[in-house]
Amino acid sequence: MTGTFLLTARGPFSLAASARFLEGFAPAAHTGTAGQPLDMAFPVEGTWQTAGVRVRDHPGGAECEVVSPAAPGRELLAALRAQVARILSLERALAELRQLPGIGEFSAELILLRGAAAPDELPGHEPRLGRAITLAYSLPQHPSAMEIERISDNWRPYRTWATLLLRTFLEDQTHEIAGQPLPH
Repeated sequence: MTGTFLLTARGPFSLAASARFLEGFAPAAHTGTAGQPLDMAFPVEGTWQTAGVRVRDHPGGAECEVVSPAAPGRELLAALRAQVARILSLERALAELRQLPGIGEFSAELILLRGAAAPDELPGHEPRLGRAITLAYSLPQHPSAMEIERISDNWRPYRTWATLLLRTFLEDQTHEIAGQPLPH
């Protein structure tokens, strides 16, 4: 049995965008270069087995080659196909989360990052993060996006959680979400 399968995109797809999404995920961040295959290794859902998959651009989607184990069985190949499709469609998952009532950019990112067990990703759509950093760090003005990136390097490997804690801290200080002081 061949260890290669094709994934057909249901909409716009970019392997480069999928790879960029995986950059910075601890403990083994993707550091590939543009135009190169994306190599992934992960545990197969529902088993104790690990697998390695090499993903390449293919017209209309992605070509996936199972590099480990060398001769995957039909059941393992089907499981890997489904799992790789989910990994590569994280942008689509974000778009679908944003369709839920009351879920905006930041909430969608945190839901996905927590659900994907990605504790070291900096959410890019938290409008209150700059204010929270200003208050927590006693800064004279709100930091720029570049300054937030630099400051957040100190929170590694838990930037997702540090962002959540800073957001909670800001709410405790300002009560802007609740609209009234919290009882003590």
